Formats: sequence, C-alpha cells, structure tokens
Amino acid sequence: MALHWNAPAERWQQTTGPGIVVRGFTTVPKSSQLWVAGIATHGDLVPAVTRFPGTSRR
Repeated sequence: MALHWNAPAERWQQTTGPGIVVRGFTTVPKSSQLWVAGIATHGDLVPAVTRFPGTSRR
C-alpha cells in the first residue's frame, strides 16, 4: 500500500503504488518531491526510479 499526505484534509490517503519494489527513497530539500528507487514489479529484476512531484505548500 502506498500513502500520501493530503495537506488540505490533514490526513494520509491511499494512493496508487509506485509499481516497484522499493529499495530506497529520498526527498528533495526545500521541495515536496520524492524519489524512489528499486526493482520494477513487472519484468525480471529491471531497475526502476520513480519521481513523485508532491504538492507545494502555499
């Protein structure tokens, strides 16, 4: 299960999974971006990197 923070509703919500078996992740300082690295759930040990843009605070 993948969750994301819904700031206006002030709660976590279920979201679409990244499509990879997560091996590591990091955020981008001063942004809402999240980078996820791992192995694709489809294929045979295919490396994958996915970026989630997030939402900016205003």
